[in-house]
Amino acid sequence: MRKAQKERLRGFVGILLIFFAVAGFIGWENYGREAMTYQPVIVFKEEVQKGTIVEKQMLGLMMMEKAKLIDQPIIDPDKIIGQRTNTYIPGHLQLCSEFFSDPELVTGDGNYVFSMPMDWVYAYPQTLRRGDSVSFYSIDKELAQQVEDMASLNDMDTIEGIDTKSFGNQLMTAKIAYVKDSSNREVIDVTPDRIDGSAAVSQIELVISEEKYQKLKTAAEKNQVFILMYE
Repeated sequence: MRKAQKERLRGFVGILLIFFAVAGFIGWENYGREAMTYQPVIVFKEEVQKGTIVEKQMLGLMMMEKAKLIDQPIIDPDKIIGQRTNTYIPGHLQLCSEFFSDPELVTGDGNYVFSMPMDWVYAYPQTLRRGDSVSFYSIDKELAQQVEDMASLNDMDTIEGIDTKSFGNQLMTAKIAYVKDSSNREVIDVTPDRIDGSAAVSQIELVISEEKYQKLKTAAEKNQVFILMYE
């Protein structure tokens, strides 16, 4: 009698194990595999023309195999809502930041994008990003180099004797169109607080008028270099 009960118990346990194995397999196929190997990304529900302002209702989610993801796809719709498309975008295509611009950066009314020669720039924050507003301070190139050399030698007496009347005159303000790395790729944030960027900034492009361009050019021709600071 006791042996028969043990046999029935073993049979019951065996059935339970088979049930859980089947349930686990079904769960893995339906949910687990997708969670482990797929990533939700933001896409347009339908094709969008160049110059379109992105609205929330245009966007949807699509599950994409992680092995097929592009570099830094858009996964947060708030990053592109209100932006303007730079190109025609088919529906259900993975999106990246290069597809979009701040509407204010789409130039017109006498403004254009100017790629600033980096030998004009004395200092700038590595946290600069597209859409930032910056102030330009002009300083004499030789004077800046002299102060830098004296500081490296800890020669404070010489520094105190330098005429700094032309050191740090505010020249103008401008909006950043793009900041790019040495491979000409846009530098973007990889953390919300801007502590880390996707690369070091090595090229700065501005949205400026002809008048502001001439200001920069004239100052540069007078041996001035620029410090860029947040406005």
